[in-house]
Amino acid sequence: MTDSYDVIRILEDTNVATAQKTDQGIFQLSDEAGRTWSGKKLILATGVEDVMLDIPGYAELWGKAIFHCLYCKGYEQRGASAGVLAVGPLGNVNTALHIARQETALSKRVTLYCNGNETLAAEIVAGFGTATNMKTDTRKVKELVAGSGGQGIVIRFDDGSEAVEDYLAHQPPTRPRGNLADQLGLEKAPNGEVKVSSPFQQASLRGVFAAGDNGAMLKNVPNAVFSGHVAGQMASTQLLADLNGQKSLFPL
Repeated sequence: MTDSYDVIRILEDTNVATAQKTDQGIFQLSDEAGRTWSGKKLILATGVEDVMLDIPGYAELWGKAIFHCLYCKGYEQRGASAGVLAVGPLGNVNTALHIARQETALSKRVTLYCNGNETLAAEIVAGFGTATNMKTDTRKVKELVAGSGGQGIVIRFDDGSEAVEDYLAHQPPTRPRGNLADQLGLEKAPNGEVKVSSPFQQASLRGVFAAGDNGAMLKNVPNAVFSGHVAGQMASTQLLADLNGQKSLFPL
């Protein structure tokens, strides 16, 4: 790319430490080595990191017996029973039942573990409709361990009892990598990503665009590639309109 376009620089092993927008409307970035860069537009493409639940065993079993997307995982573990960990982003009736319905395509029985939340459990039961293969469990989760021979998952509870499932479904919260979005005072969406104006990828601070998982609820490679294309195009569109003192074709 740099051979064909001499206006592009790729900086490897560079960690941006600070980001700000000056009173003159210029974005200034500084890295850990003290170098600075300035620009009229800024695209954040930092990606996100999963925030593991503070339950012993969760991080160790993440991706092995705890799956966040049942279109990607779970088919190989299909069988008699599966569970939904109805906490965090799944700690509401609509999302919990959405995931539970997906599990019914893979498992004969589905248990929604509400981790002591009796109110949520009652709301979920009220939403069961005609389903007879779902139930709730309100016992408080103490820890999660791998099943016998590494198959399945064991949920151990505070009262000393336990349950065994073929797998658990859960989507942990995510957050943008680094704290640049916070430094810039960008609004966040309920799931933790940078809030953007769809489909233009502009953040709440004019001139900042978010590309990839850090600005998307649905996090996957095709969406990330597309949003990167859109963010680049919209940043250019806005910049050219500004330079000519005109309004952009799009509401940027």
